Amino acid sequence: MKRIFGYILLAVSLLALAGCDGNHFKVSADLEGLNNENVRVVFVGDSGLTDVWMPAHEGKLRFKGASAERTLLTLLNKDGAVMAMLAVVNGETLQLAGDVKSPAEWQVKGSSVNERWWQFKKENAALYAAHDTRLDAAIEKYAEQHPDDELSAFLLLCDYGTLQQNAARVGKLLSKMAPEARPATLLQALDEVLTVTRQAKVKLSALLLYNRAKRDFESLDLLQRVSLLYLWTNRQPDRPAHVRLLRDLWQKSEGRVHIADINTEADTTMWQSTLLADSSRWQHYWAPGGPQDMALRIVNMSSTPLYIVTDSVGNQVYRGADVRQACHAAEQLLPAAN
Repeated sequence: MKRIFGYILLAVSLLALAGCDGNHFKVSADLEGLNNENVRVVFVGDSGLTDVWMPAHEGKLRFKGASAERTLLTLLNKDGAVMAMLAVVNGETLQLAGDVKSPAEWQVKGSSVNERWWQFKKENAALYAAHDTRLDAAIEKYAEQHPDDELSAFLLLCDYGTLQQNAARVGKLLSKMAPEARPATLLQALDEVLTVTRQAKVKLSALLLYNRAKRDFESLDLLQRVSLLYLWTNRQPDRPAHVRLLRDLWQKSEGRVHIADINTEADTTMWQSTLLADSSRWQHYWAPGGPQDMALRIVNMSSTPLYIVTDSVGNQVYRGADVRQACHAAEQLLPAAN
């Protein structure tokens, strides 16, 4: 009997080890209403800032990252709005379930700090809905009563509504916490993520780029019309398929969607030959500074291909790698643009 019990225990242990990866963390989300949209995942981990778009499939999203220290991971929707913030560290698997429109009501499992974070949100749902100083007071009370709990740091830095106005007050509360409960990586992560979030939601009005037709730099004006920007590299293997869909949109909208493609590499010879093969008639631009070009820093390009759709006042209504979603977003704006 003892031998059988030992075999069972060994089997369970092996299964546990197989499902646990001490060098990574995993996020598994099953969200109603997410459908097949792209989700932007941002965190600061072992490799510095990670900023990627991940496609969901029928509401399911899977992500794997690495951070040896507890850090902040943020999920943003296609419009740049924050869906949720999570505390992540290697060795954990977070499971999220619920309605994409109601993140405060999600079921979150797999991590004590996140489970308790969402429990705090549910217990104080009315305060989160009002989002006034009463929520800040509740967070301060929790932090004062739990100086050894890392949840206190996440609440203060992520959910405190008047953080900018009361930075000194929050800093004083953080200084009273145990050092292990307020890791330096969290402070760095918050700063990086807030920067990305602000850039993702910034309005775009004009970009200074090299215009192929005019053979000179000009301001690419994005106001008073629906615009679709297509940022690409010479080595994009599926570019012809993307261009065909853009050409369909160009013809269907009769030029009412302002399409502009922007090459992000230094090799102008390949750029010219690729455009000749495309035979597309919209505007073609080049960012000579590559990914570090000032114009691309303004749009916050993290990977290619990148599509950005803006309305007539410069709001980014779509940004991501899916050309079909970009075209659909642009078409949806046309009635309002007339």
